[in-house]
Amino acid sequence: MADRYDLTMDWTEEWWRERALQGWKTDPFVYGWERDGDLRGLCAYSFDDDSDDADDTVMRVTDVAVADDEAWFQLLRFFRNHDSQVAEIRIRAPPDAPLLDLVEDPRAVDCEVRTGPMVRLVDVAAALEALDPDPAVEAAFTLSVADPLVDWNDGTFGVAVADGDVSVEPLDSEAADADAAVDVGALSQLYVGYRSVDEAVRGDGLAADPATAADLRALFPPRTTHLREGF
Repeated sequence: MADRYDLTMDWTEEWWRERALQGWKTDPFVYGWERDGDLRGLCAYSFDDDSDDADDTVMRVTDVAVADDEAWFQLLRFFRNHDSQVAEIRIRAPPDAPLLDLVEDPRAVDCEVRTGPMVRLVDVAAALEALDPDPAVEAAFTLSVADPLVDWNDGTFGVAVADGDVSVEPLDSEAADADAAVDVGALSQLYVGYRSVDEAVRGDGLAADPATAADLRALFPPRTTHLREGF
């Protein structure tokens, strides 16, 4: 699963046991699906049955990890088989998890997208210099960053990309003279690949001339992200 989603952490056995198999107050139920003796899907879930009315019981699937689509289908089948015990099933799954496309009647399923964890660059210059771009990417531009909380991020930077390295230099120039202007939230989303350059522009978090926009596309290619951990 980590091969498909950026921001997936490499869990140790101790982390699995403490964070996936145990709960804060009550340990969750854990179910695994195997194929030919190999674990291919895993889920953790609990039942919200505080109400005296059994018809209000909710099955909350707090974590899902699958190796492939077949494992995902098997877990969905497992959830469905609880229809005699619960009135509702809530699944915390990756944003691209195929659900509506799998059912015969998509209108019979309530599918809701909620905001997840927040990502924020705390040191723009250091973060940009830590990038590992394709050696074929060459670019030079000035970037104005708006950060109302952190002074060292709030300013204009000269960015140069060559031979797989990124160098960043703080500048004294005005934001209006920069080749591109971005707020730190949009830049953070670009950095991890959650949003594309075009999406950031459309969302009014980024403004850039066409040449600089092309450089930013090469530097920040979009990626499929999913942060499973709850901090």
